[in-house]
Amino acid sequence: MELVVNSVELPLAEIELALLSRATPRTFSTVVIFVRLQPAAAHEVRLKVQWHDFTRPDNSNDDVPIIPSNERYNLVRMALAQKAQELRLFCPVAQIVGHFQDGKLVKFELVKVEDRFV
Repeated sequence: MELVVNSVELPLAEIELALLSRATPRTFSTVVIFVRLQPAAAHEVRLKVQWHDFTRPDNSNDDVPIIPSNERYNLVRMALAQKAQELRLFCPVAQIVGHFQDGKLVKFELVKVEDRFV
């Protein structure tokens, strides 16, 4: 299986246990496992910050003090606010569904988020 950059595996052992619980003879059932990201997941994200500074040759006056300005801070805050909805963790799988007949898994499906709301 190809690894996807910036991805984390779902807890496969937990999923397996849920499915195996219905893999018994004379059991006819459907197992639905709901996948939900918790807010705490965002605390596990690690950001690596990298920057490159340069000075324009025609603008290198060391005698003038640098004064932070609210205008510059506000530009950063406005840009971040405009993109806030895109800066979210997202799991495309909403549900994991297993269908069992006589304890045998006969159908296994992943319900995607976009499929649920169509």
